[in-house]
Amino acid sequence: MTKDYGLTPRLDHYACMVDMLSRAGLLKEAKEFIESITIDHGTCLWRIVLGSCRSLRDFDVGAYAGERLMELGTEDSSAYILLSNIYASQRKWSDVERVRDLMRLRGVNKDPGCSWVELNSRVNVFVVGEQHQHPEAENISAELMRLAKHMKDEGYRQTSQFSFSEELIGTVNNETLGYFIGRVYLFLTRLGIDKGRLRFRQHLPNEMAHMLLTLGCGDRVLLWMDREKSGVPLVAHEKFSKPREVEKLVIVPSKKDLGLAFKGNQKMVVEALEAMSEMEAMEMKAALESKGETSFKVCTLGKDVVITKKMVSISMEKKMEHQRVFTPSVIEPSFGIGRIIYCLFEHSFYTRPSKSEEELNVFRFPPLVAPIKCTVFPLVKNQEFDDAAKVIAKALTTAGISHIIDTTAISIGRRYARTDEIGVPFAVTVVSATSVTIRERDSKEQIRVGIDEVASVVKQLTEGQSTWADVSKTYPAHVGPQGDQE
Repeated sequence: MTKDYGLTPRLDHYACMVDMLSRAGLLKEAKEFIESITIDHGTCLWRIVLGSCRSLRDFDVGAYAGERLMELGTEDSSAYILLSNIYASQRKWSDVERVRDLMRLRGVNKDPGCSWVELNSRVNVFVVGEQHQHPEAENISAELMRLAKHMKDEGYRQTSQFSFSEELIGTVNNETLGYFIGRVYLFLTRLGIDKGRLRFRQHLPNEMAHMLLTLGCGDRVLLWMDREKSGVPLVAHEKFSKPREVEKLVIVPSKKDLGLAFKGNQKMVVEALEAMSEMEAMEMKAALESKGETSFKVCTLGKDVVITKKMVSISMEKKMEHQRVFTPSVIEPSFGIGRIIYCLFEHSFYTRPSKSEEELNVFRFPPLVAPIKCTVFPLVKNQEFDDAAKVIAKALTTAGISHIIDTTAISIGRRYARTDEIGVPFAVTVVSATSVTIRERDSKEQIRVGIDEVASVVKQLTEGQSTWADVSKTYPAHVGPQGDQE
């Protein structure tokens, strides 16, 4: 890669290669490839192989990859679970206990089960059972505390700072939902949306679906209602590593008596009785014992029916349970990408005066999302400067930084204005055979940097590793006639 394309392989290149080999079922080749790599890749590559071994059922390579992750001290709970499951599939119970003990010893906790399902441009996030906590919530709590809530619903005009302790009392009573709101906020502000013009509010009951807004984040806590309306059990199953003895509510409808009472509707009544929650069943049991009959709503029939004591048996029995059946919580984030881009353009655009009567247009795209990260200009039309600009452009290409090189004879001020107009955050100007200046778009400040350092400095700035304030302290400021003269 270095010889043919002038690119030094990075970890993401190796990860792509391992992923392609794993997806093709070449797991042994992926294992050998990882062991031939000389750079420090941490746990990333072995984790890719382990995941593929589970789906392809290659337990030998999977066990090897899992043990390597254990040696490296991974804190990813899924690696421990996958390795434990591989040993369980091979009935190596002592290894299962060893991995679980190691997980407990290292204080690694299993994250709540969570899956993402995309359907018709909508993403539904399913969270295990009634767990509303999110393991990453604390990582964004500081951002949530800075997020202003401007609630302007009917009769509610309070404005307050937003924190988990406050959000869980009232509007947002679900930590997982709070986490996704926080991530949405971080996504938008890092994209370049103006914090002062960003507002979260409660969706009103008389409004159209939140998918029609710029974005929305819905808490589908009433998934059980969808189950009742559709007649389909919208449940998930969690298998236990070992069977558990539990005291369980057993509902046994008497199909004979129900058939005599409801004729052709017997099946729907039986399904409704069997789908009752434990609370509903206990309430029915109490009503039947005290009155001998009770009213029961069958949604698929659209009416209430009368259930007598002989039509259903409800009791508590001890049973060996191999799995847990539950209705998952569902968080439904929805993004209108086109609308978000329109907002980004509007929030990023501004004009500034120039020496002529014409105002100069500028897009203040953040370096992280700007399509073109920097431009490269020779200060004057000179072969030596042009050659230096080409050397810099090659270094930027090698570092994976998108850029434009402009060696035309147009004035430097006009070239700055041209690139500001398309939102390029940094301009590199060759001022000698050995040094350049780097100009920041919005402040128009410049620093002087050696040619061999340009690519690394721009890379740090565009990837968010350093800010302009950071590099301004490291490199000398440039002030002179080569400044902006638009």
